[in-house]
Amino acid sequence: MAECTDESFNGKLRNECLSLQWFRNRVDAKVGIEQWRRHYNEVRPHSSLGSLTPVEFKAACVASFTEGARRLRQLALIEKTTNGDRNANQPITGVILQ
Repeated sequence: MAECTDESFNGKLRNECLSLQWFRNRVDAKVGIEQWRRHYNEVRPHSSLGSLTPVEFKAACVASFTEGARRLRQLALIEKTTNGDRNANQPITGVILQ
């Protein structure tokens, strides 16, 4: 699977960067490729990420994780208040997240 991803990236690098630019020297190539890499990794939407940019995808993941953690804390508090402190060291079981 990683080989497919590598080939996809290599093809995009070749078609969208290397074939379209004429680099005068190594420094020029390094700067041009770095600009393209930053655009690819930070600005450009990716189909594998649901057409989100990597930055948007990361923000969505963090928000989802934060919401999940908030829900777990709420459920733990509800469980503790409804069952009292019968055994505070016993782990919570049967929690279903949506």
